[in-house]
Amino acid sequence: MAVIRRSNCKRRHIKENNRLDDSPSAFVLAVFLRNHPPCMKFKDEKPISSLFTFRKLCIMRSLQARIAFAREKERVGMKDILHVGVVQMAVSKDTATNIERFEHYVNALMKSFHKPELVIGVEGGIGYNVMEPIPGPTTERLCAIAKKHGIYLVPGSMSETDEKLGQGEWYNSIPVINPQGEIIAVYRKICPWYPEETSTPGHEYVVFPIPEKNTVIGVSNCYDLSFPEISRNLALMGAEVIIRPAMDPEPLYRMYRHVIAARAVENQAYYLSVNACGIYDSSTNYGHSAIVDPEAHFLWEAGKEDSFVTVPLDLGLVRRSREHGTMYKDHLLKHLRLFKPAMPYASNLDAAPLFRKWDD
Repeated sequence: MAVIRRSNCKRRHIKENNRLDDSPSAFVLAVFLRNHPPCMKFKDEKPISSLFTFRKLCIMRSLQARIAFAREKERVGMKDILHVGVVQMAVSKDTATNIERFEHYVNALMKSFHKPELVIGVEGGIGYNVMEPIPGPTTERLCAIAKKHGIYLVPGSMSETDEKLGQGEWYNSIPVINPQGEIIAVYRKICPWYPEETSTPGHEYVVFPIPEKNTVIGVSNCYDLSFPEISRNLALMGAEVIIRPAMDPEPLYRMYRHVIAARAVENQAYYLSVNACGIYDSSTNYGHSAIVDPEAHFLWEAGKEDSFVTVPLDLGLVRRSREHGTMYKDHLLKHLRLFKPAMPYASNLDAAPLFRKWDD
């Protein structure tokens, strides 16, 4: 005789040829048989006339469910899912107000169903009126937010001073903070929006790893979007997700909505544009932050008001697109390597006939 053992449950004896083990499914079956007669039928099914038949049916259905779950887990895998939080907000000229607002939205995100592992803010979201080095007092507060929640934080940009710069010069800089509250990188905007923006151009590309997800994130800033070379270099450096804090004014929405999709497709990567909203100085920022996948699908797009959301990104889609082709057709990055299209003016743009004509 076999015995089913379970806490708070009497021992039940059944015939040896119908022996059950101590698994959860066996316990469910035992409880079911205790409350129902052994001869029964489900809706639209033939009667189950024996315990043995019923047990086989339960095992079969359990195995089918487990196989389906295992296949789905293997296909996606939670290690392939990166939960990204986006904070779209209006920007104040007061840095303290900006940080308080950003922290409020981050706290709200951490209470949501999908808790973000990476949170991104907007260009100028830290503040342009603060002129500090990085690290400094302002970034210390942001580091505390990242450490409190154990998340990667890209809180937007600020005016960074540096001893290498001249008097009154500054970088439009984005600090990158890890879950331990440490600054692991600083991206200094390569292409400022001249003539309105007066920051000094940076010269280094920035990507940073998220080892927990075996992925790499590339960082750009606003007007960098208009230069495909920047996104392409980030992709070549291994970025599977390219992020872009921005402060785009209203007239650019119709044009830039297409451009962010193009950057995602041509680099077979996710592209996250996180734009400010509301009025800042003489411009109305259009908001409409968006997340676009490698197949040009808009996974999420905000409106014109403050907004925050967490979106799960299937990193497996990036890897499948790069390995087997986008939509199993276009091998964009593989063919870039194969064809190696010449870029004769890459190292000497001034020699390009277009620019020489302008000089004349």
